[in-house]
Amino acid sequence: MAKPFLDTTSTIIEEREVLIISPVGDCKPILRTAHFLKPIISSIDEPDLPSYSVSLPLPPAFAPSFKVSFGAWRHHHKDWNKWVSCMHSIHHSAWEKAGICEAILSSTYEIPRYDNLIFGLAEYWCPNTNTFIFPWAEATITLEDVMFLGDYPVLGSPVSCSVQKIEWKKIEGKLMDTQKVVMSKAKKVCQYAWMRNFIQCGTEIEHEAFLSLWLSRFVFQNSAQTIRKNIFPIAINLARGIPVALAPAVLASIYRDLSRLKGIIISSKFKTGEDVNNESILHIPSPFQLVQLWAWERFQALQPNPNMIIRGDPRFSRWNKVRFSKVDDVGLALASAGESFVWRPYAKLLHNWRFPRFYNEKEEWLSTDLDLDRDLESFACCLRVSKLVGIGFIENYFPHRVAMQFGIDQDIPGHVEQCDETSEVGWTNYSRPIVDSKFYVPSRLFQSGVTSRYLKWWKQLVLGQQESNKVSVQRSSIQKRKRRDSVEEDKPGTCSKRKRFSKTKFSNAIKLSSQFQSSSSSFTEDTEMQTSMQRLKTDQQAAKIKKKARVPDVPPGFHPKYNVVKMENSHDQTDEEMLTTCHNCKTFGKRAFDNSDMLFGQSQSSSASFTHDKTARKMDSMPKFVENILHSEVAVGSSQRGMEETSKSKQGNLVYNKVSLTGNEGEDSSDTLEIPGLALEARIKRLEKEITILKAARFGNRFPYR
Repeated sequence: MAKPFLDTTSTIIEEREVLIISPVGDCKPILRTAHFLKPIISSIDEPDLPSYSVSLPLPPAFAPSFKVSFGAWRHHHKDWNKWVSCMHSIHHSAWEKAGICEAILSSTYEIPRYDNLIFGLAEYWCPNTNTFIFPWAEATITLEDVMFLGDYPVLGSPVSCSVQKIEWKKIEGKLMDTQKVVMSKAKKVCQYAWMRNFIQCGTEIEHEAFLSLWLSRFVFQNSAQTIRKNIFPIAINLARGIPVALAPAVLASIYRDLSRLKGIIISSKFKTGEDVNNESILHIPSPFQLVQLWAWERFQALQPNPNMIIRGDPRFSRWNKVRFSKVDDVGLALASAGESFVWRPYAKLLHNWRFPRFYNEKEEWLSTDLDLDRDLESFACCLRVSKLVGIGFIENYFPHRVAMQFGIDQDIPGHVEQCDETSEVGWTNYSRPIVDSKFYVPSRLFQSGVTSRYLKWWKQLVLGQQESNKVSVQRSSIQKRKRRDSVEEDKPGTCSKRKRFSKTKFSNAIKLSSQFQSSSSSFTEDTEMQTSMQRLKTDQQAAKIKKKARVPDVPPGFHPKYNVVKMENSHDQTDEEMLTTCHNCKTFGKRAFDNSDMLFGQSQSSSASFTHDKTARKMDSMPKFVENILHSEVAVGSSQRGMEETSKSKQGNLVYNKVSLTGNEGEDSSDTLEIPGLALEARIKRLEKEITILKAARFGNRFPYR
């Protein structure tokens, strides 16, 4: 058998005299007797928050690139409330005994969903500690919240319970038989079909069928929205007034789904490439209404005007169909709520709401020699570190990190060893008996505080998180900008926007031209230049041949489409040479013609984008002398030649409309460029003439003007 989850935390409360200060640090420390939840560390250097708790801030209007489906948070069917009213009049005594009466009544209310608040809270969630890491303190949803807001029982049998009596097994068998009758063609038991089959039917298993639907739809919802057979034992026990500990299982599901939501938020921020347009769907089966109600109860700036509680109604009814005002920046409201955060909302007076047994006017120590009543025993479970056993999974519960939510002072929380356990071992740990000889219950009016070393430790953590956030935000923005640019370049058939001419660009071109003329060039560079020109001639001739052989694909009277030239490897051309040739074509379109057109006052839109990453990287390493030649072309041209170029460019412009890795039948084979052949020939001739002039200027008259 696995080792128990906790070995050292045998007692819950530790009492000692120490300096206590306000959690916001706005007053001087006071020496008094304080109470703390165990475990507590002995050294300030021991604990640390995990790196995963570092959150990237959300923009004020966060538009997630994913969809969230809240399975247990939907509009109610009109027949459900009628069925609840009918069943309540018959079986309310059994519901009271099982501790689920108010929980079932809560299912008849509707809570309007505030998505930005849900996303904002998830942004601060830390899956390692199952707490919200706000800049001002640590807080979380506890068993006490689930017990008061959802009215789920904290004590009772585990959700993995089974039926033992023969009579109960027969009922379970009948429920399974009904599953087969209601089952659809897809082999699923739809919840609506289940309700239509049993609602007010008067059969002997209607009560168990009703509870099975309530558990499947509002407590343990699943993504398929079906009736599962592992719910039947729970329903059978509850129908007979046997309590089942639903609160720890519900809280475990909320912890799990908050961690899943936090994960998809982080992944959506780093989405790149094709994933940017792919919308993910996250299914949240847990009753996430409790997360929003938890925030409304504690964050006054986000709280709508609640309803008055009618006598006998659950606390859940305060928020039935309330209207809330949307906050411009939810993240900022959460981050700046340190002074206004309500640590103990259930300790306040509320009309027609009954205080539990452990919310007394004065603090007290209760002896555990006598059996504690159910309320006090439930409160004790809320205060101790344990495992929360859900249906098929286990989550950690660390109330010692948020002691002020229970009216207890906060010290630096101790580390708890975590290990993989089975549901049986986890439940044994959760349901272990209280070994404290005395149990401390704080006054509901008590204002708890933090130790001086805790405040120092927290400030160090917050400062470290702020630095980590800056680095994370910078890296995130840089990576997304780079990958967004690469995505735009990778889109076939797209053209980049043409840059407008500026005086700075013109002066840079003149500077490069003068540097080129004054510098000496080796014979190897001249040979390489001539080779590149020869390759361009070959490509131009291939374009002309292909244009003649190609059948026009447009009706008479319309302008023909650009020719498509396939850049393939020839027998006498290596891969490296081919890449250089392609790059030359790209450079002519993007640099030389951009600058020349701007110089002569023309407005063209020509650009090229290459899809293959390796090809693009190789093209970036173009010989410097070729770039200099291209820039010098702009500076050396005369005004007369500029006028000629103006008329030529009106006839045909070099436009790279599409560059893609396409081959026959959709296979990747070669780079395809769309270029008009005549315009390319004119450009090549002009470039040859300019090269001859530049050579003559550098080497004398060894190269006569043609």
